[in-house]
Amino acid sequence: MKAYLILFFFILSGCANKKTNDSSLEMTKEELVSALIQLYTVNAAININDVDLRDSTSQVYFKQLESIVGKPKDVIRSDIEKLRTMPDSLLVIQGIALDTLRAIQERQLLKTTNISIGLN
Repeated sequence: MKAYLILFFFILSGCANKKTNDSSLEMTKEELVSALIQLYTVNAAININDVDLRDSTSQVYFKQLESIVGKPKDVIRSDIEKLRTMPDSLLVIQGIALDTLRAIQERQLLKTTNISIGLN
């Protein structure tokens, strides 16, 4: 797990404040990774909501996504649509986002497995 985190931070440090190869993207790789992480999380949260509430909760989540990423949702959507036309870049950015989510999940699992019930 530590190796994944080190690799993740190494990749992010190399990508920080650099645009992807296509200059038409408005977001940096780091911002795109962050946006994808948030979108995966938002999608999971929306899918566990009641069907009748999904539209209204989607709007709230996307407002929060704008504030977390620091870009308007139109820019986020536009850049992700542009990334779909650049499969190599999308694969790299998506891989970093999924690795980050796996690392977060592993940390959560480690926290919950170290439960002490008071027996010595």
